[in-house]
Amino acid sequence: MIRILFTAALLIHLLPGFSQPTSTPAPGYQWVKMGSSNYYSFLVSTIPNITNSTTNFGFLLDKDPSDCSGHCGGNCDGNSKYAVSLYGINNTVPVGTNTNCEQRAIVINQWPNDFLDGSISNGATTGKVQLPVGAKVTMKKSTLPLTPGCGAGSGNNLGKIFGGNGAGNSTKVNVVCNYDISWSSTAFGGIISGGQAWTENGSFTGEEPGSGNYSGYIPWAASGFGNTITADSVYDIPVNLIGQTGGNFEIVVFSSPSISVTREFGNADGLAESEPGMEGLADYRVDFDIWEIQQILPLRLTEFAAKPVSGNAVQLRWINSSEYSNDKYIIERSYNGRDWQPAGAVQAHINPPANMGKYYFTDNTITAGTKTIFYRLKLLEKSGAVVYSNQVIIRNARQAFFSLVSTGVKNEYRVISAISEKRAITVVNISGQIVKQFYLEGIGGGTISLNNLPSGIYSIVIQYADKKEIVKAFVY
Repeated sequence: MIRILFTAALLIHLLPGFSQPTSTPAPGYQWVKMGSSNYYSFLVSTIPNITNSTTNFGFLLDKDPSDCSGHCGGNCDGNSKYAVSLYGINNTVPVGTNTNCEQRAIVINQWPNDFLDGSISNGATTGKVQLPVGAKVTMKKSTLPLTPGCGAGSGNNLGKIFGGNGAGNSTKVNVVCNYDISWSSTAFGGIISGGQAWTENGSFTGEEPGSGNYSGYIPWAASGFGNTITADSVYDIPVNLIGQTGGNFEIVVFSSPSISVTREFGNADGLAESEPGMEGLADYRVDFDIWEIQQILPLRLTEFAAKPVSGNAVQLRWINSSEYSNDKYIIERSYNGRDWQPAGAVQAHINPPANMGKYYFTDNTITAGTKTIFYRLKLLEKSGAVVYSNQVIIRNARQAFFSLVSTGVKNEYRVISAISEKRAITVVNISGQIVKQFYLEGIGGGTISLNNLPSGIYSIVIQYADKKEIVKAFVY
């Protein structure tokens, strides 16, 4: 009896999200994910060679943006000092101005990838590719006062008292510095953008020098120096925006502080000035998978079967007729037929009866409710050789014989098969007309291309003897 299974959920437009190299290896070879790693830029500052132990907050030689036209009226650097007085006193340096603006740049190496996707041609028998799977840019907060981070604060804060009633009298001046530190970047579609306003307060008191006179400089201390940003700002970079060819990207950090003064008591005029400090600190991390082309060495099994035994457990059974020099079986599981992870391991028999190895393994760690699960065996031989079995498929709580997954190339799909015999492939359009027919054979199936067909939904009928599966595929 022929059993027909309709799978409405296997919509191929979701599959290109699986990260696998785009080139197709030569027949008998396959891409194998060897592991994962990451690139980390370490902390990068607007001040070159900054370290976490640096105590100078923004007064070293800073890095200007490559283009300053976007902020601060097009000027990279504002005044080194800015000051304001109660009643417009300006007989000191600098002449009274209560606003300032500064731009600085963080320059980060995007990712020095030595193994680019696309550098391997179709039909290759060797090759290595590193594919990004995610990235983050983090704008860092100041960890402690006077340490670098995304923050601003005033340094070398000084004030003066002018005129008043003379010796024996004093005036207290309160100072407010308002900071608005922001950052932005045109990299990654401009998604790196943010900022935070912050206010620091201070005051100073001085003896009134009398009419026409002014005091010497009086230091005033600010509260919360450098603690502008209270938490890291993290930006997730979409995979399609992560460059693979290295290069740099720039984040512009800019601050627009203003200063104001009021008199708390006394009769003299007061002037407060500041040398503003502003710093930007960020890091960048790329997570990537490492893929290599390996020869498909089929593991010849007398039997390899799978059956669900509960909602979250599958039992595997296999028999190997030749156990000579075998060391260990790694059971690998996949939910998409492309990305594999170890589900467990079984030691090979040392002295199997009649040279026959019979094995059982129960996978109790599957995701409950998963409709399709792929399994394969990875045999490690004592010589160091690695051999893969064909795949078995669990679909809708039963063992299936065929499946279909995207290769990552537009409208191209790989037939995953639990058998190696010749299989008939029939492509049927939505009107029920047969538009393509051909055969595939060999362990692991083969690839089919639907590029020459009009856009739409097609039924892919895969058949061998009395075994038949029907899956859906999109052409776009």
